[in-house]
Amino acid sequence: MNDFIRAVLDAEGSPQEKMMKFFGKLLAYDNAKKYWRGATMLATSIAAQEAGRQGTYKSEEEITFNKDSSRTIKRDIEMTEEEASSPESIMKKLGFNPLLWQAVSCKITKGSWDVTLKLDKTETADGVVTKTTFPSISTNYKYSIVLTVKPITTKLTDKMLEYAFLDIEIPDVQEYSYTKGGSLLELPIMDFHVGKLSIPEETGSFEYNMEVAETLFKKTVLDILSKVDKYELSIERIIFPVGQDFFHIDTPKGTTSSGTPLEYASNWQTIFSKGVELLVWAIEQLRAVAPVEVMYVPGNHDEMLSYCAAVGLYHTYSATDSVTVDISQTTRKYFSYGNNLVGYSHGREEGRRIAGLMQIEVPELWGESKYREWHLGDLHQEGTKEENGIIIRRISSITAADSWHAKKGYVGAVRKASAYVWDKNNGLELIINSNAILDI
Repeated sequence: MNDFIRAVLDAEGSPQEKMMKFFGKLLAYDNAKKYWRGATMLATSIAAQEAGRQGTYKSEEEITFNKDSSRTIKRDIEMTEEEASSPESIMKKLGFNPLLWQAVSCKITKGSWDVTLKLDKTETADGVVTKTTFPSISTNYKYSIVLTVKPITTKLTDKMLEYAFLDIEIPDVQEYSYTKGGSLLELPIMDFHVGKLSIPEETGSFEYNMEVAETLFKKTVLDILSKVDKYELSIERIIFPVGQDFFHIDTPKGTTSSGTPLEYASNWQTIFSKGVELLVWAIEQLRAVAPVEVMYVPGNHDEMLSYCAAVGLYHTYSATDSVTVDISQTTRKYFSYGNNLVGYSHGREEGRRIAGLMQIEVPELWGESKYREWHLGDLHQEGTKEENGIIIRRISSITAADSWHAKKGYVGAVRKASAYVWDKNNGLELIINSNAILDI
């Protein structure tokens, strides 16, 4: 068989990685899956033709691609009885991720031969690893499998989210002793869009992918905290809103909450896991300075994934007093600090009504405040206006423009994150800007 064809059939890794390795093309995850499926179908066809001519190639499995996008796989495999007890475990044995595929049908026929193994167990004693062999027996049986699976499209299930959380490392939560401060630090990193894919050749702008997003996010948080230290600010409380399109997609099919298809950098669970990892990392940096209040504010891209992330943060920090997480499901959120009242919304639905909602929704806090602001996201650019004594701010974003923004001409906005320092009595005292680090 042609070496290239064999390499394609035996390739490991994600569709994006394989397309880059064999064809030198960086594609969005969904497009990469489609192109790689075509490449493997062609390779399989060529291999089968060569086998017919030479009589030397034998396929280990038979795969049928059905019209409804499902696949039927026939294969003999070795499994324990426990592994053969559920379609989910069989899917894993055949290389199908249960987060991306669901079983339609599964027929199992137990074969006539088995393999018995004596297992080694590793134990530790007084911190020293010792290896001891026990007469523990495990038997693998031959099973003939006929499995039909189909890709999961737009629906996320509790089980899928449970699997995604299993990949997230929970930090060792420690408590800090805080010095009484005199200011509040607000850090709203809005419209971050982790999972977005921006290719410079398509956008004429900067690159944005999972690696760039992670580096940029961490540099931004550390840059702001370094400036807090540089200005010798005495912080006693930190507000850290999450949501506001922190994630780029919201479904397994790579769409927004409302179903708009997007170009994206990886599968949804990788994006989700990385996003939660970054949020936990940021909270750990912030709470070394002062107690942190996290609040969920929905966006239009990631209403569900951001809420699930907030719930995960809520349970992660439930045992510590230095982090509180507001997971209430209201569209708009508020915080007060002395004479200050700040409201959050994504700012996409309210229109001009936004200027009159604070007085109605939190009248007591309104009456106790002197300085009032709305902090809104969505537009990825800064803008400020004052209406009836309320300052309404649009918050900038550090994300890059993708191909859709480039086509529409939504380019050129200054990429930056802004943090706000509030004095209890005198209102907003300082805005700390962190321009996006573009040399990454």
